[in-house]
Amino acid sequence: MPDLTAPEQPSVFLSYASEDRIHADAVAAGLRAAGFEVWFDKDELRGGDAWDHEIRQRIRTCAFFVPLVSATTERRPEGYFRREWKLAVERSRDMAEDHPFILPVLLETGGPEPTRVPDRFLEVQWHRLPPGGDAAGVAAQLRRLEGKRDAPPRPAATARPWAPVPPRPRFSRAALAGLGLALAVVLGVAGWFFVRPAAPAAAAALAVAVLPFENLGGDPENEYFSDGLTEELLTALGRETGLSVVARTSCFAFKGKKLPIPQIAAQLNAAKVVEGSVRRLGDRIRVSVRLVNAADGLQLWSEVFEPAATNLFEAQSSLARAIAAKLQPGRNPRPDHALPNTRNFDAYDAFLRGRSFQLKPASPENIRAAIAHFRRATEIDPTYAVAWAHYGEAKIRLHNAGYDDSDATLREAREAIAKSFSFAPDLPQGHRALAGYYTVNWTNIALAEKELLLAEKGLPNDPDILADLAVNNLDRGHNDKAVAYIRRAVAVDLQNADLADLAALIYDWASLYAESLAERERAYRIAGWPTSVVELAVTQRNARGDFAEILRTLDRVMPDATESPDNVGRYWRARSAFLQAKGDHAAALAGAARMPGEIFATQFYYHSRSFVQARIYEAMDDPEKARAAYERALVDAEKYRSESSGKIRAHTSLALIYAGLGRHDDARAAAQKCLELAPPNESVYVAAKASLRVAAQVHARAGRMDEALAIVRDQVDRGFWKKHDLLLDNDWTVLRRDPRFLALAQRARL
Repeated sequence: MPDLTAPEQPSVFLSYASEDRIHADAVAAGLRAAGFEVWFDKDELRGGDAWDHEIRQRIRTCAFFVPLVSATTERRPEGYFRREWKLAVERSRDMAEDHPFILPVLLETGGPEPTRVPDRFLEVQWHRLPPGGDAAGVAAQLRRLEGKRDAPPRPAATARPWAPVPPRPRFSRAALAGLGLALAVVLGVAGWFFVRPAAPAAAAALAVAVLPFENLGGDPENEYFSDGLTEELLTALGRETGLSVVARTSCFAFKGKKLPIPQIAAQLNAAKVVEGSVRRLGDRIRVSVRLVNAADGLQLWSEVFEPAATNLFEAQSSLARAIAAKLQPGRNPRPDHALPNTRNFDAYDAFLRGRSFQLKPASPENIRAAIAHFRRATEIDPTYAVAWAHYGEAKIRLHNAGYDDSDATLREAREAIAKSFSFAPDLPQGHRALAGYYTVNWTNIALAEKELLLAEKGLPNDPDILADLAVNNLDRGHNDKAVAYIRRAVAVDLQNADLADLAALIYDWASLYAESLAERERAYRIAGWPTSVVELAVTQRNARGDFAEILRTLDRVMPDATESPDNVGRYWRARSAFLQAKGDHAAALAGAARMPGEIFATQFYYHSRSFVQARIYEAMDDPEKARAAYERALVDAEKYRSESSGKIRAHTSLALIYAGLGRHDDARAAAQKCLELAPPNESVYVAAKASLRVAAQVHARAGRMDEALAIVRDQVDRGFWKKHDLLLDNDWTVLRRDPRFLALAQRARL
């Protein structure tokens, strides 16, 4: 029986955009756990005068109004939440200035902070909810505000003229400490107003961005050269432990864009910006560089270098030291800005050409062009350590992408990396390339981490190395470390869509769904790739299991002929799978038919359109058509296995095809090979996503349900397999017939 003498708990009205529902649920749970009465609208379809009246009444009577402010609310010019905000602001005007009522909660997602908020919100203290943050912190902040209400008024003798409590600074803490920047910068450029996104704690060093140097030579063919010089300077500055250097991808996102420096800096979270130009006429080079203050766009320092081609590398080192000294007065820059390089201008030119192709999308043509130029650089200068390292890395990339699975390619990669170490034993690029070699087929990922840590020591600001460390820890089941590394990488590379997608994958696996959804949206905003939306739908499935929401998300994009076949294939395979799981088999078959090619290779599987169709026919209870489709899929799968037996994807799909055809001994042998290539005790993530997942399906289809359930139970108990995946993914159709599986799925983590 309730205690009628207990004091009434303060009520909280939670206001949010419908897209931020998952955040609202988490905050509401934290508030209720702390004893608050929470009211918020769970129905996205608001309507009717009675409903509107109830909302107004709640806002008029609540103790606190908590609006969730996010990238979503910034993006949406209209929404019912804006009406709620206005009602709360109107009520606050009748309150004493020292009576706390509104507590805006900012959902931090790594992007620019929202600015479309009422002025009243800017006059009160905010609470920031960082990615993965504890929603209970909101309750603690409300308790502090509640205490202020109960505190007696200050005596008049000690009273001060009232001043509003400002929101937390919108510039990074490092920028404020190092530069004394203002809290906000108002720019009169076409009415533009930007605020700096909050830097994650890992990026506490002074942030500097190096914009792509302008090519003034008049020859577009020299773009690779000016871009290469920019990247070399970024690498040199990145060796400074006291600097946080914005990554190449983010800096180059602004190439050719005539935007004010403060506007660019705000989007890159940079306190200082380096920009310049390169004029090349034959072997004559003129490099103009200037250092600009991000807050006001004023030039702080400039210099012109006119080195001879033979002295270009010394000039680069000198330039890096000069910039580092200006950025950190009183601190001695590292003496080794210049990484082991070449003094041969032609070798350097070939290297820059190779880098220009290496940084393009990973098509077979681009990778092979990069390999050819790196090889040319090493032929001109056989002691060129950095070129050898990149040559080996490019060979590994060719192998990993599936364009050349031969052992000879890996052997050549290993020999090139060994060459780089013979000339520069501590080369960071060499350590990263060697880590890539150890990671191939997850053969020795523990050794790979050691190499990556050595690479990070030499290049602490390199987002690629940080991302590799994140993936390495993900593979080994160290989710917390994976999340920490990917956050550091994102902090210095906010305009990198690939990195945003990788961060989303890691957050999804760690069940940080709000952050994962935000990163998918950010990746799509940056690059417009349909694959980001496809993966967004997968995360929505994992988080909420709502097929209506998933299909609405997929409806946002419809890839056309301008998209790559891989992107189109991923889209239609995913859409077909979701439709099959929903039970719409006719639409699923129509979607599978739109896959542009028969083969659909992914990191862990070598699937095909025929395989997708076989699964759908099985669900339609048409064994004859299912068998015919499996037979078609078998041809390519067996051929690939014969050519690439060392790749796990050569066995995963084949095991499932054999199982679908009733060839259970063959299926079991293929599944066993998967377990050998990705042992669960070494490659936790790969085993969960591939080898154990396949083994459980193979056991179930052969009638060995106890063995299948033992695998499921272990993965659920260890927190690797998730509830909505087990309940909704087509892989588990056979297992879902067993009530013991359903019970396991219900206790699995979200």
